[in-house]
Amino acid sequence: MSPASVHIPDRIKALLEQKPFEHRLFSRFSNPCGSQYEKLLSWTRFRSSPEIDIVSTLSAYPTLVIDKHIYSCVSQEFLDFAKANDLSEFYVCGIDTDICVLKTCVDLFEHGYRPILLSDCCMSHAGASQHQAALEILPRFIGRRQIILDTAQHFGVSPLK
Repeated sequence: MSPASVHIPDRIKALLEQKPFEHRLFSRFSNPCGSQYEKLLSWTRFRSSPEIDIVSTLSAYPTLVIDKHIYSCVSQEFLDFAKANDLSEFYVCGIDTDICVLKTCVDLFEHGYRPILLSDCCMSHAGASQHQAALEILPRFIGRRQIILDTAQHFGVSPLK
C-alpha cells in the first residue's frame, strides 16, 4: 500500500458494509521468480506474505479469491465462476487503476461482460495522476456509461469515507 492508495480499503469496506453484494470476488497478486515483471521490469516485490495478503480491513469480505500472476483477474477460474453463477456484469474497484483495474475492465469487456468501474473506490499506487490517466482512457475501452464517479450516490448509500 502506498500513501496514495492507503485510503481505498476503508472506502471499499464502507461500501460492502452498506451494500452486501451476493458475490465478492477479490484478486490476490503474486510475482513468482522468473516472471515477466522480473525479467522485463526488474520488479521483484509481491513474492510472499504479507505483501500478497488481502488487507486485513477487507479479509472477511471475499466470497472467492482469485490468485493471479498477471495484471488481470479474468482467468479461467474467474470465467467458470461467472458462468456457473450466471453473471453478466461486474462492479470493479481496487488498486491500481492504471494497471490491474484497467486490464481487468478491458478483459471483462472483451469476454462479453459489462465492467462497471467504481472510480472513487480505486487508486493507483503511483498517485492521483496515474489514476486520472486511467480514468481518461477507460471510457474509450469500455464506454463512459460504465464509469461511476460517485459510488455512494449510484447505490443510494451513505457517503464513503
